[in-house]
Amino acid sequence: MEECTEDIFYLSKFRYWNYLDDVMRQMGFRDTWRSWVRALLSTSKVSILVNGVPVKEFHMEKGVREGDPLSHFLFIIAAEGLRVAMVEALEKGVFKGVNLPRDGPTLSIFQYADAAIYIGEWSLQNARNLMRMLTCFYIS
Repeated sequence: MEECTEDIFYLSKFRYWNYLDDVMRQMGFRDTWRSWVRALLSTSKVSILVNGVPVKEFHMEKGVREGDPLSHFLFIIAAEGLRVAMVEALEKGVFKGVNLPRDGPTLSIFQYADAAIYIGEWSLQNARNLMRMLTCFYIS
């Protein structure tokens, strides 16, 4: 059994919010909630202090800022898409996790905070398929 650790990039680095909207839609979030989230993300303004004096507000272009209470919630939603992709890959035999004895569960991914640990059968094909899946997740 071999494990591979991948630090998942922060939400502030997402370029496309359509992915989050699509995941929220598939999870059953209503249109009203999704439009509120999109409005919060697209209308955020910030101001900085220069020599103790606030400068003119400007629009954020790269998503939520670090420390924003909404960022944790949105990260969990984004990570749910990765979990669903892993479950589908297991069901289709594209990725082979580690089967625990005595009809135990199949382990394939552990997610916590901003990290994920992938556990699977040690084979070149399994590693390639994991990389393909992560690439698809990254570009989605």
